[in-house]
Amino acid sequence: MAVEEVSQTRKDASGAGAAESAGGTDSKVLDNGLKLVGETIIPGASLLLDGKMGPAALHAAAGIAGRIILGPPGWILAAANSYSKSCTNKKLYEQFVKRDDGKRDSGKAA
Repeated sequence: MAVEEVSQTRKDASGAGAAESAGGTDSKVLDNGLKLVGETIIPGASLLLDGKMGPAALHAAAGIAGRIILGPPGWILAAANSYSKSCTNKKLYEQFVKRDDGKRDSGKAA
């Protein structure tokens, strides 16, 4: 019953049926899967698939430099950062840091 209501609400709001929205989800999953496979080949591949040539080249260079300096962890970090930026538009470390949007308490009592 609740699922039917949610589907109807989605249909009313977007004008698309449940089958179309489910197809969009499948497409996004396949797209993210392809990006992940690309990252195993070269860091920056997911950004390249998004059409962001500059950041893709920087991630590829960082991955190669990281591999030379740190070994496999350097390559993995560059690839993970690229994938994170592509899928969520956040850098890897931003996934783990809570942001207050500049509304931090300075510690001073008023």
